[in-house]
Amino acid sequence: RFIHRMFVPTSVAAAGLTAVPAFTDIAHVDAGGTAAINALASHGITLGTSATAFSPDSNVTRAQMATFLSRFLKIAKTSAGGTVATTIATETYNYTDITGVTAEESESIIRGYNLGLHGASCVVTAGQCAGSTAYRPADDITRAEMATFMTNAMAHSNARPAGLVLQATHNAITGAGTSSHEL
Repeated sequence: RFIHRMFVPTSVAAAGLTAVPAFTDIAHVDAGGTAAINALASHGITLGTSATAFSPDSNVTRAQMATFLSRFLKIAKTSAGGTVATTIATETYNYTDITGVTAEESESIIRGYNLGLHGASCVVTAGQCAGSTAYRPADDITRAEMATFMTNAMAHSNARPAGLVLQATHNAITGAGTSSHEL
């Protein structure tokens, strides 16, 4: 649902061109969840866990989330109306624990690293990364990590145009002829 909610602000069509698998394990999912699952599947963002299973009650690993976001960013629009560019072949990364993942997961993790999606996993000093070199691809992603990944992904899209930064510094709204209202 989180990625599905990013469709409209990033100019992603409601449905893609990929045939949606007949997931046999989503009957208990509410209508909104089913719509999100089908929309992501129609864009190839998620392929399910098998030809007929989505596994809606399973956790998502960090490698899977990297893959979902990489697939999403391939169709999301930038503030200039283009696609989010990265070239995996020329990109660098510092993770030492991603050798056991699939090729697509590896590329997605590296792409996310170079786009800054993973947050402050390290501090680059003199061209070297000082800090953690562990991505932990098999670990379940936490809600805080997911929020960081998604917020940083949105920064590359037209949902947050280049140079736009909003920071709330006061919780009152004032308008012509109205009084201040606390939020």
